[in-house]
Amino acid sequence: MQRLLLILSVFLVSGAAWAADAWSSFHDPGGLFAVDLPAAPTVAHHTVKSADGSLMERAEYTVGGDAAVMLITVSDLSRVADPRVVLDAAVKGADSGAARDLSDTEISRDGHAGRHVRFVDAHGSRFDDMIFLVGKKLVQVIAVQTPAASPAATADLQRFRASFHFAAP
Repeated sequence: MQRLLLILSVFLVSGAAWAADAWSSFHDPGGLFAVDLPAAPTVAHHTVKSADGSLMERAEYTVGGDAAVMLITVSDLSRVADPRVVLDAAVKGADSGAARDLSDTEISRDGHAGRHVRFVDAHGSRFDDMIFLVGKKLVQVIAVQTPAASPAATADLQRFRASFHFAAP
């Protein structure tokens, strides 16, 4: 969670504005999902420790600016004994950053079950985290909005969340 907050703070400080007509569809290299983004994402790959102590590879796709951040993470759970443990830990990790919980509900996107966690942190930033377990992958779709976000940034985050879809199997 600390790594996520560091990444998000870097992008929130950048303050870059997105042009409405600059959006394009982004397809992850593994063919797992597609999403509309206002700019090409920054891509990072990390090896991280899962909730059960095993190592997992994580890809992060980030676009940030105008007091808002769009982030998708895809974690490979092929070395994890019980992927549900990692899903539960992701939900708890999201909740641990909350100064105020807004909601934690079960959701489905393109036939994949998941959780939708919304909370506000101690600085007033709103986090919207959709978490899915897709086979041996944990996918998180995170939108962050600071109190300084403009109405246009809020609309951009809504477009980002609504455009996210899993590829057909």
